[in-house]
Amino acid sequence: MLAMQEADLSVDGYDVSMLQDDPLIDLAYGADVAAALEGAGVRVMQNEYELLNLDGTELMLVGVDDAWAGRADPPPEVPETDAFTIYMIHEPGARADWDADLILSGHLHGGQFSAPGLEVIKDLGIVDIQGFCNQGETPAFITRGIGSSSMIEQDLRFGTPPEIVVINPSVPIDGADVMRA
Repeated sequence: MLAMQEADLSVDGYDVSMLQDDPLIDLAYGADVAAALEGAGVRVMQNEYELLNLDGTELMLVGVDDAWAGRADPPPEVPETDAFTIYMIHEPGARADWDADLILSGHLHGGQFSAPGLEVIKDLGIVDIQGFCNQGETPAFITRGIGSSSMIEQDLRFGTPPEIVVINPSVPIDGADVMRA
């Protein structure tokens, strides 16, 4: 996290390359995961964008690569459009005020553990952990996701239930909680 303080998270100078030297980053594993996802039909977007047409409605998706691996390099040539634009980056602390309507991220799993004081630091704006965040001009949503962290060969997650988020569905989903920003 100290190395992240050296990052330039401004839109014009965005640079997280100083994180590439982290010995804990396993780029080969990341490449294997991306290949497995692509093999299963999932489009993995790494510093690229795609303009989609969904039944006559345009949607711009921009995928930003892994910031903690020093590989996040948002594409500078994203065309201006009236389409709803979503930027996706795994690490919420590495987002910038991109020209987007929404930024989606994860990484923190809602804090992994529910502990006294965790919501206080979120409410004070010290760190965004989960849910809707409005730091800067671009609204963001951080999902708790469905995974956990593995420490000492144990999967850890406590007091922060996993979630799968559907944003603005056109058809209500039975049993889903509805939250409005």
